[in-house]
Amino acid sequence: MKKNVTVSNLPMVGTGATISFHSDRVAVTLIQVTHKGKRLVLQRDKATRTDHNGMSELQEYNYETDSNGEIYTATLRKDGSYRLIGGTERVSLGVRREYYDFSF
Repeated sequence: MKKNVTVSNLPMVGTGATISFHSDRVAVTLIQVTHKGKRLVLQRDKATRTDHNGMSELQEYNYETDSNGEIYTATLRKDGSYRLIGGTERVSLGVRREYYDFSF
């Protein structure tokens, strides 16, 4: 199902997002929307772990924007999802989630 992007539903700068790298997740912030919403520029957030669960799947984080964070670019695909340029890593808008999978 193709998802059309219009001016009324363009992603907004400042929105939190998550990039999924297989089982790992990184928290990012949307810093630029270009090409009528077909291209997003995202910046890695500073994620500070707040739990005391060690090498556990139960991980909790506090997030802060990081003006020195790594920059990622994603494009809107025909299926309506955003994925990183040159890869298949999916970008989920509207929620920041950091997760490190210790099993790899």
